[in-house]
Amino acid sequence: MRFLGAFVAAILIPALAVGIAVLPFWQGGVQDPAMLFEIWRTCLTDGSSSPDLSELCSTARPTILYGAIAAATGFIGLFLILLVQFGAWTTGWNRTLLAFTFPPLAFIALLACGLVAIAQAGLVAGGVYFLEAYLFGSVHLAIVIVVGIIGLVAGVGVVMSALGMFKSAGVNVIGLPIRPIDAPHLHRVIGSICRQLNTKPPKQVVVGLDANFFATSAHVHTPFDKQPMRGQTLYMSLPLLRMLTEEEVKSVIGHEMAHFSGGDTAYSKRFAPVYRGLYGAMNRLSEGGGGGIMAAPAKLILGFMLDAFSRIERRIGRKRETRADAIGAEAGSAEALSSALLKVSVFSAIWQAEFEEMIGRVKRGRFSRNLSRNFVDRTRYDIDHDKISGLAVLGIESEVPHPTDSHPVTIDRITALGLDPDVFSDTDRLKASIMPERTLIARSDSIEALEERLTDVYQQIIAHQAGVSEDKGVQNETAFSNLLSMFLASITLADGSVDDREIEVAQEEAFKYDPAFDPVSFKEYCRHPDDLPSTEKLLYWGNMMLTPQGADRLKAILHKIAAADDHIDAGEKALLDLFDEELVGMEDTGEPAPAAS
Repeated sequence: MRFLGAFVAAILIPALAVGIAVLPFWQGGVQDPAMLFEIWRTCLTDGSSSPDLSELCSTARPTILYGAIAAATGFIGLFLILLVQFGAWTTGWNRTLLAFTFPPLAFIALLACGLVAIAQAGLVAGGVYFLEAYLFGSVHLAIVIVVGIIGLVAGVGVVMSALGMFKSAGVNVIGLPIRPIDAPHLHRVIGSICRQLNTKPPKQVVVGLDANFFATSAHVHTPFDKQPMRGQTLYMSLPLLRMLTEEEVKSVIGHEMAHFSGGDTAYSKRFAPVYRGLYGAMNRLSEGGGGGIMAAPAKLILGFMLDAFSRIERRIGRKRETRADAIGAEAGSAEALSSALLKVSVFSAIWQAEFEEMIGRVKRGRFSRNLSRNFVDRTRYDIDHDKISGLAVLGIESEVPHPTDSHPVTIDRITALGLDPDVFSDTDRLKASIMPERTLIARSDSIEALEERLTDVYQQIIAHQAGVSEDKGVQNETAFSNLLSMFLASITLADGSVDDREIEVAQEEAFKYDPAFDPVSFKEYCRHPDDLPSTEKLLYWGNMMLTPQGADRLKAILHKIAAADDHIDAGEKALLDLFDEELVGMEDTGEPAPAAS
């Protein structure tokens, strides 16, 4: 269907133009195609030396020249389509051959497409001129000029959009380069895997908060540097590094490094950027950057070209990913890679929920310290693990996210590794692997500072878009909810550790007490006890803000939290006794919006 559309686009306007050029001769009695061709050939070559045709050639040469240009434009358009079809057929079976032949082929084809668009625009303008002259005996030059200008703009727009595809492809990420001093164990693992695969290590390792991993040779742009990062880049997700086992991460790194070896290197550097640029050229035309309706034929031809090579890209993409998966399994194991693929799909959905929650909190003036830790807390405390199978079903039938390439669906990748996908989507297995005890960054790597810096940038971007400043947000934060978080964190930390059962009871009871309770702030206080005020200040603020009834309800919650782990130690008892005695509240002081128990 695409071929038919491109075929019609290539010949329709030239065919109509040839018809306009033939019309005077047809009406004049020259209806034999062979005779007509001979007259045109003679007039265009040696018409002045033919006495019989001298007068005809002198008057009809502009029309004949117009028809010849139309025929040539049609032939060039058809040749362009056949060239693309032949190129796709001959190079599409070999990844390396495709990488070296596709860029020049794309350049020639797109430049020819732009020139054909300009020529067709000229044919439209010329057709208006000749039809008016033949039918009415006069020409409205203004109409011809306007049509010509519109067509020229359309043609130039096609050329510019087409040539724009050769701009350096880039990837935009909110990420930071992670140095060996920041993550020595992580860099040792990457180096070891690269030696195992006999490939050069990436020029830079970039970490961010987006829930995916990828390797790219494209320029990487970040908000932290004016100049893009060049060379091979490995991007790693900090939240996922907290959630995958060491063997799972090794398998993922091996998969990504496989794209920097063998034929993938040439493919990634040569074919992939030009292919993405071809998509960009088509998008610019579709969005109106190519001159509107006058560029429609060029769009159809470009669409055919894109369709021809997209089938190749999908076929080669599947082979690339299957090869990279096999190499990733060697770096870790097939089981670890399969588990990582499914977990990345599941955790991507959870990360999206965390990201949306972050946007809502920022718009309400509440800012987080560490989104990566918030993500881990959401997974540990806020997700119903008994329903994790629903996310697993979605994950196994979807593609792992990637900013530049497409991937086969996860179930096909696991099957290609020779494993049973049902084993990895088993609910009990997933629940048991959600919070691994041993992760790649659990040794000597320190990433807290990087996570907090990235969190700050994310929130600044959202705050700027929403017109919220952090100072204003801190001032507007609900005072009662913040006070409640401080009290809950104080009793949770009183025994010197953070117990999951205490966190769960604290959140459950807090929401009953105050529907506006902010669990993120509470868990951040638990992670950063130095941010808590002294007990004296906490009691002072509590007595200023609470009524006696509110104070009693809060103390009852604190007792439940302390008992959640089935043991109240000396530190918890001492703090509870102090709160029981000193936290009394004040009469006539309104309690801001706590809900009735």
